[in-house]
Amino acid sequence: MTDKDKSKDHCRDVFDKSDLTKIFSESLEYGQDRHMRPQNFWIPLLALFTGARLEEICQLLVSDIKEVDGVWCIDINEDHPDKSVKTSEQRLVPLHPFLLELGFHRYAKSLPVDGRVFYDLKRIDDRWGHYPSKWFGLFINRCGIEAPKNTKVFHSFRHTVASRLKELDVPVDKISGLLGHSIEQEYSRHGKKLKPQKLLDDCVSRLDFHKFIDLNHLKHSRFVKTE
Repeated sequence: MTDKDKSKDHCRDVFDKSDLTKIFSESLEYGQDRHMRPQNFWIPLLALFTGARLEEICQLLVSDIKEVDGVWCIDINEDHPDKSVKTSEQRLVPLHPFLLELGFHRYAKSLPVDGRVFYDLKRIDDRWGHYPSKWFGLFINRCGIEAPKNTKVFHSFRHTVASRLKELDVPVDKISGLLGHSIEQEYSRHGKKLKPQKLLDDCVSRLDFHKFIDLNHLKHSRFVKTE
């Protein structure tokens, strides 16, 4: 990442409670289950409860959704020629209990085992997130989220997760373990990969967006897998 890219990244704003309510409760897409494609339903939710980057989510294979020591995780890796993750940022990210309640792991495992989680996506300019990025920009405009240009974008989910965990006094090394090495460098000089159960207990499960934003209606979406 260049200094210019870092400067842009630091200018990204977080989504506040009002923004998240507009996105996940008041929008026609989430509020009335009008998403046309499963990726549009799942990708923002995964970002909200994992802090993963757009490309990390969009390139997931079905085989990347796995149980490790009894904990359901997404495996962010580059074990395929058309996947790209900095080596130091490859990591296991435990799935938040709310994502499990929605059945994301069951949704993924209902797909062909050798396929992609978001099978409709096309890779453009070496990016699986090309179309989702464009869609999300239009979507939040429809949601009525107002902010200076390019300050509230998909990457704002990552900042929102980091900010909330810091508010909850989650230690920096655990935030680093969840979000990846670049965040570790930003907040701390130290850090090591944590076991999924430890990361789930001490970090991921602390995220509480579903407790102050009404997300119960999402449990009735046609994209949810309850069994």
